[in-house]
Amino acid sequence: MTESLKKLLIELEGKTSAEILPKLYEENDNARIKKNRRLSEDLNNLIFVLLNPGIKPGGVGESDLEAFKKFQNSLKNN
Repeated sequence: MTESLKKLLIELEGKTSAEILPKLYEENDNARIKKNRRLSEDLNNLIFVLLNPGIKPGGVGESDLEAFKKFQNSLKNN
């Protein structure tokens, strides 16, 4: 997981999914524009985990998946 994503997760912790998804999509678009492939892939995987709880996206390491789940658990209920 990139440092940029770690900082973003800390910034968004405790908010609702409805609040954070637009921000994640925006950050993903920015990463693509800047050709930051790693960050874009991490953001795609995080968005997938948030939208599809219980389904593991392909190619995600266990440590990243655990971090995504921990973040998901920190979110307020919609």
